[in-house]
Order: sequence, then C-alpha cells, then structure tokens
Amino acid sequence: MSVDGVDGATDDEFVARYFLHVAAEDLADLSDEQEHEVAFGHREFASIRPPGVPKVRVFASPTQPRQAIIEIVTDDMPFLVDSVTQELARTNVAIHLVVHPQFVVRRDLHGRLLAVSGALDSAAAPTDAVVESWMHLEVFGPVDAGNTAP
Repeated sequence: MSVDGVDGATDDEFVARYFLHVAAEDLADLSDEQEHEVAFGHREFASIRPPGVPKVRVFASPTQPRQAIIEIVTDDMPFLVDSVTQELARTNVAIHLVVHPQFVVRRDLHGRLLAVSGALDSAAAPTDAVVESWMHLEVFGPVDAGNTAP
C-alpha cells in the first residue's frame, strides 16, 4: 500500500490516528487545518529514515513566537517519551504539547516510507513492518526569570 493511501485511510482518518491519544483540550488551540499540517508535515519528515537511525528536527513554530517544535521519528522503544520529556525538563524547557503516535510502518531498503498503519499489533503486520514512534513536541524555553513560557 502506498503512503498516499495510508493503508486505505482517508486524510481525516490519518489525522485522527495521529492525534488518537491526545486529549481534546490539548488540541483546543489547533484548527482542523493546523492539525492536518502537523500530521502530514510529520509524515513528510518521516518519509525517509534509514533502518535503525533516529531522525530529529527542531524548528521555530510558524504561529507562536518563542515556541519551538521538536519532531522525532525512531524505532519504538520503552521509556522514549519519558526520556525525552525528562531531558527537556532538566534543561528548563517548558513543554506545551506532546503528540506521540506509534505506527506500524513498512520501508524499503533505502528507508523510504511505503505504508503507515495505525494498528499497534505488529504481530499481525507484514514481516517487513516495524513499530515506530513519532513524537511532536511544542516547547518554550529554556525557562528562567527572564524568559517565561506564556
């Protein structure tokens, strides 16, 4: 199945899968259009990832001054979210939003994304599929007396 099809899901279904475990009140500041931009922007970033190599990018928020976006695509592993958020807290970075979808994905030998599934049952997935963690964090910081998060 091609990435465009996202295992037959519509664009709205992919976005729903992406934000599945995020509380509605945490998404209150995002319009439907912004949710689509976040989910599909992250998928575009994930479009090529060599096997076993994590991808990380940090960029300024296009809509919020003093806010940064951190995106990660990596093999799923225990305590990933805890490790990342604890390190950010240790460096006085205030976290505004954490989105952490896990997808069963298939990639070719060059790391190109071939298929994305919202199913977490990797046992039912094809043998060439793996579970990946995608993290999207919106942060302010570092936070100190002269730079406080809104």
